Amino acid sequence: MAQPHEVWHGWMFHKQFRIRREYEHRPEFKKGDLVKVVMVSRFGDVGLTKNLEAERGYDLRVEPWELDSVEPLPADVCKLCLNALAAGGHEECRADRKCERCGGDTSPANPVCTRCYFLQWQKENAAKEKA
Repeated sequence: MAQPHEVWHGWMFHKQFRIRREYEHRPEFKKGDLVKVVMVSRFGDVGLTKNLEAERGYDLRVEPWELDSVEPLPADVCKLCLNALAAGGHEECRADRKCERCGGDTSPANPVCTRCYFLQWQKENAAKEKA
């Protein structure tokens, strides 16, 4: 189940991006705001802060494809899903990719969304703890 998302998105660490959309649960983050990635999760999402000087401490977690790069993307990074192509596990990008479990939006390179992936991880860990 574990996939090396930090390998795919690790290039984003401590780089600045612009947010592509609004977040109802975090209204202080607006579309177009400049943010910094201070955490790359093994679940595939990234942690953001508006404090561009921060080294750690995120205020919002989002999927990498919800961000626009401020600087030119590295040559080995997919322009749609922001996966590092050299890390492997990359399929041809499709903008309409949906989660196999809940039907929500997901990365073109991941079959399930971060929420469903995390719920599966929780179930697996709970089963291991009971054993």
